[in-house]
This record gives sequence, structure tokens and C-alpha cells, in this order.
Amino acid sequence: MLTKKKLKIEISIKNLVSAFELSPNNFDESKVKRGKRNEFAKFVAEHIIAECDSETGDTYMTDAFDSVFDLLFEGYEDGSNFIKWGNEEG
Repeated sequence: MLTKKKLKIEISIKNLVSAFELSPNNFDESKVKRGKRNEFAKFVAEHIIAECDSETGDTYMTDAFDSVFDLLFEGYEDGSNFIKWGNEEG
């Protein structure tokens, strides 16, 4: 959701659980235990913000934003409507 001052990223716990359970990396079809969805969501929230990539030291959230920014920096997406590139005049 977008407000005038904030980008709010939100996912329902139901969808977060589904994303885990349907992940292509969930080879043994693991499930979140009944009654433990909030505990699972808390774990995910804490780790998205606090955990770091061992090679770069960046948080997973930083990696997600950098991946999207790279679409613009590398020219895969046209951001000319909302980006003033450093090499542009004016």
C-alpha cells in the first residue's frame, strides 16, 4: 500500500503460510503447525529485518530492494517517468 509518505508492505499470515508451504524449496512438503501461525509469522518478520546475507552483510530486505533497483540501473525497466538519471542535465 502506498500513502503520501510511506510504502507499506503487508502480507496476511494465511498467505505467508501458503508461500512457505507452496515454496518450490519445500521438498518434503513441510507444514506450519496448527495454532502456530502467529509464531511462524513473528519468526519470518524478525528474520527479514535482522538476518544478513553471509557474503554481503546486507539484510534480506536490503537485498530485495537492491534487486528491484537493479532493474532500473541496468535498463531492464524504463524509469524515465520518475527517475532523473545522474548523467542527465537539468
